[in-house]
Amino acid sequence: MLENIFFSIVAVVFLLILSGLFSGSETSITSVAKSKVHKLSIRGDKRAKILMNIINKKNDLISSLLIGNNFVNILASALATAILIKFYGDKGVIYSTIIMSLLIVIFSEVLPKSYALLRPEICIRYGKISVYFFKNCFSHNAICKICKLVFL
Repeated sequence: MLENIFFSIVAVVFLLILSGLFSGSETSITSVAKSKVHKLSIRGDKRAKILMNIINKKNDLISSLLIGNNFVNILASALATAILIKFYGDKGVIYSTIIMSLLIVIFSEVLPKSYALLRPEICIRYGKISVYFFKNCFSHNAICKICKLVFL
C-alpha cells in the first residue's frame, strides 16, 4: 500500500511539473519577440526555424496547451484526492481541494508564467520539443479523431 501511495505522490508531482511546462510555454509563445526568432532562422539556426513554425501556428498550439493543462491538472487533483481520502476519509476531499488549488496556482501557474515572461526565448527554446509533442497529442484534430473512434 505504501508503494502505491508513493508512486501516486510522484505522479502528482510529475503532473504539477508538466502543468507548469504547459503554462510557461503558453506565456513564452505569446510573449517571445518574433523578430529575434526570425533573424536567427534567417541565419540558419535550426532551433529558430522550428520555433518559427511553432509561433506561426500559435492559435492551434495555445488551444492544445490549454487542453493539456486542464487534463493534467484534473488528473493530478483526482490522484491527490484519492491519496488524501485513504488517510483522512471524507475530509480528504476538502484537504485535497485546498492543497491542490494552492499548489496548482503557485507552482503550475504563477511561477512558470512569471519566469516565462522574464525569459521567453529560453523557455520556448528548451520546451519546444515537449510543446510540439503535446500540440500533436492535444490538437483539435486529434481530439476530434479520438471522439469519433470512441463515440461513433
